[in-house]
Amino acid sequence: MKLNTNVLGLVALAAMAATAAIALRPALASNKPMSATLRNPVAAKVTPWTAMRIAMHRAGGRPFSATYSFDEGHWSYDVILVNGKKLSEVAVNAMTGKADPPEVVDPAGEGQELASDLKAAAGLR
Repeated sequence: MKLNTNVLGLVALAAMAATAAIALRPALASNKPMSATLRNPVAAKVTPWTAMRIAMHRAGGRPFSATYSFDEGHWSYDVILVNGKKLSEVAVNAMTGKADPPEVVDPAGEGQELASDLKAAAGLR
């Protein structure tokens, strides 16, 4: 009985692999790079920890958070840094690691922006 269970498991695994290979064939056969969209996120080459380190070198301060977001047609990390009593935000491109200039932000503004983004994601706008 145990042999039959193992054989059935292997057959199911092989069927799943074949299904995945067939489903991916059109994407793999194309030489066109996949473009990132909100519905089609592309895996980041830069990790959140690396993005925080890049932002820290760019703006100074201590990293507080790194939010992965889709903005202006590309994925980036919005890194919040704390420097004394000042907050700044640096956008770091998730594919290239290029950092935008830092901008001074305030907690209330960041809270409103997050609330707005969450409402849009939930379709409450």
